Amino acid sequence: MEKKNKFLGLRFKLFGISLLAMLLLEGVSIPISLAIFRQSEIDIQTAQFDQTMNSLAETFKGEIIGGIIDTDLKAFDQLYDDYKDAALIPGTQECADYLEVFEEKEKDIAPMGMTQNGAYRTLIQNNLESVLIPTKSKYLYFGAYNKDTDIFMISCASHNTKLTNTLADAHFVSRGFFFESPYEFHAKRLGIEYNDILRGNLFVNAVEIIYEDNSGNDSNLEYWLVSETDIAVINDAVYKNTSTYLIISGVSIAILFLILAISSNFLFARRIRRLSTSANKYTELMKDNKFDVNITSLNKKFNDEIDNLNNDLYYLETELGNYVENLKKVIASDEKIRSELELSSKIQLASLPREKIFNEDIAISSIIKPAKEVGGDLYDYFYINEDKFAFLIGDVSGKGVPAALFMMKAKTLIKQALMSDIKLEESVRTINRELTLGNENNLFITAFVGIVDIKSGTLQFVNCGHEEPFIQNEGKEYKQLKVINNLPLGLEEEFEFKKEKIKLLPGDKIYLYTDGVSEAMDNESNLFTKKNILTYLNKYSVLPDSFINSEMLDVIQEYENGHEQDDDICMLSFSYQPSLVAIKNEVIEMEKVCEFVDKSLKGVKDEEFKANLNIVIDELLSNVVYYAYSEKNQDIFVSLDVNHKEGKVTFKIFDMGKEFNPFIRKVEREEDQIGGLGIELVKELSDFYQYERIGHTNVTTIRMSYKLSITEKIINVIKK
Repeated sequence: MEKKNKFLGLRFKLFGISLLAMLLLEGVSIPISLAIFRQSEIDIQTAQFDQTMNSLAETFKGEIIGGIIDTDLKAFDQLYDDYKDAALIPGTQECADYLEVFEEKEKDIAPMGMTQNGAYRTLIQNNLESVLIPTKSKYLYFGAYNKDTDIFMISCASHNTKLTNTLADAHFVSRGFFFESPYEFHAKRLGIEYNDILRGNLFVNAVEIIYEDNSGNDSNLEYWLVSETDIAVINDAVYKNTSTYLIISGVSIAILFLILAISSNFLFARRIRRLSTSANKYTELMKDNKFDVNITSLNKKFNDEIDNLNNDLYYLETELGNYVENLKKVIASDEKIRSELELSSKIQLASLPREKIFNEDIAISSIIKPAKEVGGDLYDYFYINEDKFAFLIGDVSGKGVPAALFMMKAKTLIKQALMSDIKLEESVRTINRELTLGNENNLFITAFVGIVDIKSGTLQFVNCGHEEPFIQNEGKEYKQLKVINNLPLGLEEEFEFKKEKIKLLPGDKIYLYTDGVSEAMDNESNLFTKKNILTYLNKYSVLPDSFINSEMLDVIQEYENGHEQDDDICMLSFSYQPSLVAIKNEVIEMEKVCEFVDKSLKGVKDEEFKANLNIVIDELLSNVVYYAYSEKNQDIFVSLDVNHKEGKVTFKIFDMGKEFNPFIRKVEREEDQIGGLGIELVKELSDFYQYERIGHTNVTTIRMSYKLSITEKIINVIKK
């Protein structure tokens, strides 16, 4: 019903637009038609006047006019000066005085027709009256016009009693008088309009009478027949014609509108409705992933835009259906490829060691974040034997599947070569030869390969064109390790790789990375740079290795600020003989800390101190285990540094849980209240306590003192 109402509205809009257009056309045509009708009526009036008045003028031509010129000249000369400033309007005193003069005293010089007994009045009057009705004139005048003074002197006048019959009219037309001519004979002879104070709006026609002047004088007079027609008479005829025109026009419009409405419905509304119904149906079906509306293709009966639109929709349905089918195949293929890539990614990542190694000899952890489903970065670490531990990091040129396959091959070859327990440089040469052979894609890999002697701390390594690592010695700041840059693996088959060797001390750290870290970009394509890596490494240098990797990854992602990752990111952190113990956030794991503390305090004889230290560790560590994380299986690190010379122990807890400072709580306790004094006891037993938030890591530090035994004091004196 709603759709039907929409199309009813469409029809009404079409009809309304058509009707509005017709009304606008009619509104423009009515004033034009009115002007045409009026001019036509005036033309008819003028034609009738010309025909009748021209015949009347013939009556006054000849000697009869010439014989009275002298008389009219005398009338102008003798009477006009006395009354030229008077308003000779019937009913006024000036007009009465004037009439009295020329009727009673100076009849001999009265103009023709100005007296009741004028010689020619009857003749003229009868002739004037005979043309009143045919011309529709309201007034007719016969008189003389003085061109020099622009004065028209009426000799005789008549009015149409069928049109008007008032006292003023009777006086006005039955007596001759002077008045300034409103007709402008000298400028316009026919068809003028003017408004008279007494007689209203009038239309004037005039005919000059050409006479034979027998006076022997140079006459400045012209004789005229003048007709005045009431404008209302003309307008009545115009309005009558206009009314007829409007009736005919209205009927025509109604018929035309009806025809247009029917044709609009047939030519437009029905066809548009069918087209819209198909489109709506198509839209509804598309929601259910259906595209078979079966839109009918028209045979271009009308060959207009609607036909073209309908056929376009028909072809759209056909092409979209085909496109959707093809798209389904492509999507299915893409899904298959994506699934295969995801599986490849899982296989690739599964081939890399995921578990951290953390013991009293070494600590190593890693992070890898491919830019695509599969990447070209690699790392590995493993024991060659009980005394040797190998680790490596690498970056394959290129990205995607080829780089991933080359990476897998390189990783396998490197591990096989290192496990053979031959010299490191020989292992690297063997790896290089194998990667160079059959390298049709001309891929290569930069790598840092190292083997550390667990007992001695000797690290021998070969750098194959890889980024120089950063190293921290004796707890000082990180610095860049200067290395020999050999060629990347896979470029030159017989290249002689050079090995290097350094000595690691307990607690020394090495940070290795790929160029995806240093060349990470922000939204303005600025690189992260090695300088920033060094800055943040020193900021996080006190943290355990795995926390350093996590903090660095957060820093890089924050720096990118939504910028798409351009390259694989890989980091590897290694520590030699770390003074740390790693546990999970579970109560049972706290036993590891107790064992670590007991082993670290093996030479300390102060049992009271040990008991107090265990109380402090238990209180602080319990808070972290129970409350730091919202999930299980999260890392907590504990370090213990024993200074036997000064008899001091520094204890630290590291966690990446929610931010919380345990030392800012102040317990207000009632006298008989039990509990709530753990933190206060920690403060009381500690020489120094501190909480820091470094990046996303909580660092809690406690320092306590113990009593040195006599033996320890003697040993310290001897050492001094």
